[in-house]
Amino acid sequence: MKASRCVVLFSRSSLNEGTLKGMPGRGRLFEFSGRRVAEAVRALGRVDLILAGDGPAPQGARLLPQRGHGFGERLKNAFEDARAAGYTEIVTVPGDVPGISAAHLGAAFRALEAHDAVLGPSVDGGVWLIGIRAGTLALSSLFQGVRWLTASVLSSLVRNAPDAALLAVLCDLDRPSDLATLAAEPGLDPILAALLRSLRPVPAPAKRARCAMLRRSRSVAPSRAPPARLAA
Repeated sequence: MKASRCVVLFSRSSLNEGTLKGMPGRGRLFEFSGRRVAEAVRALGRVDLILAGDGPAPQGARLLPQRGHGFGERLKNAFEDARAAGYTEIVTVPGDVPGISAAHLGAAFRALEAHDAVLGPSVDGGVWLIGIRAGTLALSSLFQGVRWLTASVLSSLVRNAPDAALLAVLCDLDRPSDLATLAAEPGLDPILAALLRSLRPVPAPAKRARCAMLRRSRSVAPSRAPPARLAA
């Protein structure tokens, strides 16, 4: 029986991500992130992984090329294509949040049992996860007026979907200074910690303090072309 749930990894290739963001080690950290998302999805069971990006796809994932002229349009199309493929609970995550775990993804799907949408806040005002139940919340309404890739993304999505469940705050990686923020996280995975040490992160006390503050302040709640064909 086909899974009704999927996680869409919406990202560039790890090498392109690392190069564009000027990260030391280029794509090593983003390759790690993609691999960890794949491991988390496998740990959940009965959840499919789809890479919406330029590959290569993680082991066991289906490939769905991004289509559209801007970030918002490409993201909306990824949701629509996953829904057209028959998935009813769809969660999207980026490839620049290496702290994502099976526990985080499991919490997102549990939240969708009682909510039409679920959001994972990131430190900078964006989101590290968007999840919806197909047929309950129109994407045009959820994404209305959202200025993507800005610090107002989370507040705009919450305004459009005030009943959305909120997950734990996680730190994303947009610039080299963010590596120190992630390295200071309590309970950091030892393998990730070792990788960060090898990349010699630089201090970022302001963002580290903001990350800690957000973690204390938020509680976890639990004209279009035909869909692109999913490649096995």
